[in-house]
Amino acid sequence: MMSLSQPWIGKLERNFPQIAKSPRLNLLRVCDGLASVRITLIIANLKSFLETCLSDQQNRQSH
Repeated sequence: MMSLSQPWIGKLERNFPQIAKSPRLNLLRVCDGLASVRITLIIANLKSFLETCLSDQQNRQSH
């Protein structure tokens, strides 16, 4: 399984120098970065959603 971080792209560049110059690889790097940003955002949204649910539940229990 491929990880979402950059190391595998670096490995590609070292093993195939001609790929390193390809615009496709830059696109791949951008998509890879976007994917990890997206996952970070999803996790942050989930976290705030769960915190909201918990505080709602605590408010209901205290009343």
